[in-house]
Amino acid sequence: PKYTECTGFEADEVIGQSPEMLSRNYMSDEQYDALWQTAMSGNNWRGELYSVRKDGTMFWSLVSLSPIKNEFNEISHFVLVLEDVSELKDAHARMEQLALFDELTTLANRRQFLSRMNRVTSDLPRYGHGAVMMLDLDLFKNINDTQGHQVGDELLKTVAVRLLHCIKETDLAARLGGDEFALLINPIHGEDDVIKVAERVLASLAQPFFIGETEIQVTTSIGIAMIPKDGAEPDTLLKHADLAMYQAKEMGRHQYRFFTETLHEQLQQYIRFTREMPIALENKEFELFFQPQVNLKTGDVFGAEALIRWHHPELGVVPPMQFISVAEETGFIVPLGRWIVTAACEFLSKVRQAGWPKFRLAINLSARQFRDPELIDMFEQVLGNFDIDPSCLEIEVTETLVMHDVQKAISTLQSLQALGITVAIDDFGVGYSSFSYLKTLPINVLKVDREFVKDIPDHTDDMEITAAIISMAHRLQLKVVAEGVETAEQEGFLQSHQCDFGQGYFYSKPMSEADFKAFLRTSTAQDTAEEAC
Repeated sequence: PKYTECTGFEADEVIGQSPEMLSRNYMSDEQYDALWQTAMSGNNWRGELYSVRKDGTMFWSLVSLSPIKNEFNEISHFVLVLEDVSELKDAHARMEQLALFDELTTLANRRQFLSRMNRVTSDLPRYGHGAVMMLDLDLFKNINDTQGHQVGDELLKTVAVRLLHCIKETDLAARLGGDEFALLINPIHGEDDVIKVAERVLASLAQPFFIGETEIQVTTSIGIAMIPKDGAEPDTLLKHADLAMYQAKEMGRHQYRFFTETLHEQLQQYIRFTREMPIALENKEFELFFQPQVNLKTGDVFGAEALIRWHHPELGVVPPMQFISVAEETGFIVPLGRWIVTAACEFLSKVRQAGWPKFRLAINLSARQFRDPELIDMFEQVLGNFDIDPSCLEIEVTETLVMHDVQKAISTLQSLQALGITVAIDDFGVGYSSFSYLKTLPINVLKVDREFVKDIPDHTDDMEITAAIISMAHRLQLKVVAEGVETAEQEGFLQSHQCDFGQGYFYSKPMSEADFKAFLRTSTAQDTAEEAC
């Protein structure tokens, strides 16, 4: 009766028949041979078998098969005891799915991906050379924010399907989390095999996605690490591929980049700077340098831009371009930025006491600082500590930073201006370059990027662009600072187009505080600074 309940077959339908589950139909040749070799040798066999019910559905059984011998010690019968374990098998399969596969896309998850990588890297003679690709969707956060997470999830599912169509059966595609995917390409004959896959992926994901009635256009950036050239451990290969991916993003997105030793050196420097910068701040290794800004009408110094330097005990003077990005990514830019604001206000206090109460000092504000919820309170506190005129502190932000979230930027800039701080747009012309948003932003100063100034008077296009920026800025009641002035010809051009202020090596390189004070004493900065502020 229990057999009938389990399989649906009545006794008269099966008596005299061979049990289907003991046939070759539902087990591998290896399992079939092992089962009968064990049983026919007089031993018990135990294992899981797959079989079919009367209604055609399949089920798993935990089976014990025991031989029965007669008085001559010959096998005459077999006793088969089985237990339906289909639910248990389904639960195990579900657990395995959760343990090894991404629930949303059904691709391999990070655990399975690392496990496969470990097999490849630990047995290269068997598996051969390969490559690891790291990729994520460019600006995916914007899609989630504007279209909703449901659309974002459907997009990720479709991306997963397209990735599977770009690789071989021996390759592995995984979702590591969020919009971050990885491909293990193995085996390969050479770099060309990897390039072909990367190009297929770029082309496939660049095609429009249709999620319901919504058409979405995305691109991806790919970083590639070669096995074993770029690493012998899974974690190292992923780290190197990730570094190459971020280089692809920095180069403009929608492209692939291979890991190189230069990137490795950058990674080591990143790790080192991450560890050493907080210590450097405690040890007072950072210093502000100052590059003068000149009134182009009078030739007098009216202010300066503060530029940070790091006096590293082993590396010497480290320029900001080497460590500011690390500080930004790690969040260290927030305490470092507070130190810069404090040092700048302290410098303005000294300059005021020396006889220049209206001298203006400009400092740069990074994206991470700009988003800091305590930014305004910090400025208010530091300004109060030094009791200086807030209008003599100028905050420079890039147009790219502002355009990331215009409404939030407007609110923050208005709060800064409410404190009395002067606001400048830095590097104008290399980002969105739109005058239409300038009239909506609460700003006081526009800085023309050095890229437009450095080739004057050789390139007429740059001259026309610079002249147009100056003219339009003045129409919007903005002061204009031209960066990168290096020659008398450039200064003359700017003067002829009524540019307000100039900054560059033509006047001076950035100087230490002591050198700048000496430089300042030779100028008539007092009068022009009064006028500027």
